[in-house]
Amino acid sequence: MSGIEARPRATADERRGLIVDGLCGVEPDAFGLLARFFAEGSSDLTARVAEDIRRPASAGVPPPADGTAREADEPWAPDPDLALASAWLDTLGLALDPLTSLAGIGWLVEHVRFLAAPLDWLAGDGDRIKDAVGRWRRAAVDLDRVAREEAGGATADDTRAASRRCAAVAEQLSTAGTITAAVRGMVRDLIGMFVSEVVRNAAVALAVAEASGGASVAAFTGWAVGRAAAVLERITGQVMRLLQALTRILDRLGALAGSL
Repeated sequence: MSGIEARPRATADERRGLIVDGLCGVEPDAFGLLARFFAEGSSDLTARVAEDIRRPASAGVPPPADGTAREADEPWAPDPDLALASAWLDTLGLALDPLTSLAGIGWLVEHVRFLAAPLDWLAGDGDRIKDAVGRWRRAAVDLDRVAREEAGGATADDTRAASRRCAAVAEQLSTAGTITAAVRGMVRDLIGMFVSEVVRNAAVALAVAEASGGASVAAFTGWAVGRAAAVLERITGQVMRLLQALTRILDRLGALAGSL
């Protein structure tokens, strides 16, 4: 005997606990000011999912359904649209100010500056979201591997269910970040179209300003502010739909944590 005893292999429950150790949601500012409620709510719910997974299978508490059906011998695989989601998330933190194109008519900018506020409120950190999603996806793969190494039975089934839950959390966080970035992109496009329209009409108003005694400029200014208000209404509608979608995702995360 060498005096060195072989360490017993960790049980599936112990390995499951190590895999989910440190899993968490997304930092509060990653989704921007408007969606901060989602980041805070999802952090609490994902922590509950991780804590539930840590509990040994012998606890006898069935995991909540994740809404997916997967054969026991089919390994979990990432969604094929990951590249698209990642591309959207890369834009979430970009500094955007379409109103800079109005530099030539700077006197108007202060009257329509309110349009840029939603872009700032939706600015987040896509890298942090991708990092959180990546951690949950890796946990799903690792747990699936542990389940396969177990020769069937309740422990393997419990670990396989834990893998599916981690995959579902990753999917929900990714979806939330992607739609937030997409709505921010739509807001940018709406402002960009408004700016293009303003520039064209400003050229006409300024061209006849002298002949009209300045009346064309006054009329143009009134039109531009009214048009900006209409654009803001459309932006508000997009933002409200985003907040509703994020609320539904929180409900799904709540279902995944529902066994606690």
